[in-house]
Amino acid sequence: MKHTLKLAERYGGVSAIHLSHHLVHHADDVMTNPDRLAQVRKIVSLAKAQRLDVWCWTHEMYRPPAACVTDGMLDLEHPDLQPHLEQKYAEFLQELLPGLEGLVLTFAETQFEVYKDKNVLSSYTGPEAAANKTKQLVQWLLDSCSKHGAKLTVRDFVYRDHEIADMLKAIRSLPDEVGVMSKCVPHDWHPYYPDNPVLSQVRPKPQWIEFDLGHEYEMQTVLPFAEPELLLRRARHARTLGIETFCLRLDRYDAYAGNSAVYTPWGQLELQVFSRFAANPDIKLDQIIADWEKEHFEGAWEVVGLSTEIVRRMLFPQKLWLADHSNLPTFDYARKHLKDGNADRLPVWTGSPVDRLAEQLCDRPTKEWVFQLRAEDEKTSFYMNRLSSMMNRGGRKLAETWREALHALQAWEELFRQYKAAYFGIRLLQNDPDAVSVHELRMIINILEQSCADFKERFPNQMLSGRRAWESHAKVIESLRNQLDA
Repeated sequence: MKHTLKLAERYGGVSAIHLSHHLVHHADDVMTNPDRLAQVRKIVSLAKAQRLDVWCWTHEMYRPPAACVTDGMLDLEHPDLQPHLEQKYAEFLQELLPGLEGLVLTFAETQFEVYKDKNVLSSYTGPEAAANKTKQLVQWLLDSCSKHGAKLTVRDFVYRDHEIADMLKAIRSLPDEVGVMSKCVPHDWHPYYPDNPVLSQVRPKPQWIEFDLGHEYEMQTVLPFAEPELLLRRARHARTLGIETFCLRLDRYDAYAGNSAVYTPWGQLELQVFSRFAANPDIKLDQIIADWEKEHFEGAWEVVGLSTEIVRRMLFPQKLWLADHSNLPTFDYARKHLKDGNADRLPVWTGSPVDRLAEQLCDRPTKEWVFQLRAEDEKTSFYMNRLSSMMNRGGRKLAETWREALHALQAWEELFRQYKAAYFGIRLLQNDPDAVSVHELRMIINILEQSCADFKERFPNQMLSGRRAWESHAKVIESLRNQLDA
């Protein structure tokens, strides 16, 4: 954190930091953990010494009084609920973390999601119920923040298209002092998602836009991956909509190990996109890339660009979401995330018949579709070979960061290619038992298992989402074999 905060001055235009995720997901994280509280207080002190504002995330409703819960259902109208929140955030804002600029409130991914019906009771009914429940919770938090000199910003993050409409109804009915924080995409990070439809839809409330430079679903900066063209386009689009504040995620929990935008050349390229854009909205992408490349080697962008294409193709077959937060998924995880599951997927957000057909075929593949997928993976392998040739050209000597990342890319491309052959082969067998043999699929899984063992030996300390990347591989192999046996 000391290192990162010092970089704020170098990049320019940085005005605040957020305490979020594994620092503070719920306010209760620091209210019930003295060690966590001490750590967070140090970070707040460091940020303030750099003259940066500090915002703290929280998710509600979480851990309400027992009297407010009956048979697992939260009574949103229980008389003890509002006083509980008032007391909770009075302590949080005045005693535990005084001097915060404000709270950032998220309604999803918490114990009781008030915008849903599954475990929340209230007298609100009909099409306005979700918006009214959400509005009630926000008003309680706003009252608490106002009493203690803090601001309130709400994140409109939800999982489904119809939930966006409900969230917008709630937000539009709130006082204009409430800020809104929106992802650049409509759900979780996905390189093929369109722009978030809520952008510019909450005026005159201040709206921020959130980007993921830690690439949660695109190998978490472990591999060379950068999207400067896409980021600059989204930034320009946001600015035309009157959005001036950009919130940038930098890493996935383990920045000390190097998995962070601030430590990798490709991450620094993306940071420079926002830094240069903040200083000059008319900046050309070619200039940003040229200046960044001078810090590395001639052809560095060609390497990153090709690597980025390989990562996209490897993780998103036919633009569909396959990986488990960048790692190999179990069979059930892949099945639920490629189609349906707990969130709307690509075809819903794009409305594209091509995307809808791809989703249908990945769920019930034909022999022809699987051949097409294998042809795509062969092309990805061709890109990988081309990249290897580029790196060996002229006896080029690379810095350790580049060399390790490109070796890892080669290993991951092999793992995902073999995984897709196993997973989609099993789905083909389930859809058409005569299309592929069980023996062939067993052989593919055996090869994948050996590749996983080789990966563990070559990259024993590589981290993804705060744990060693290979730790889930045995479970993945087991899940594939169980499906095949079934």
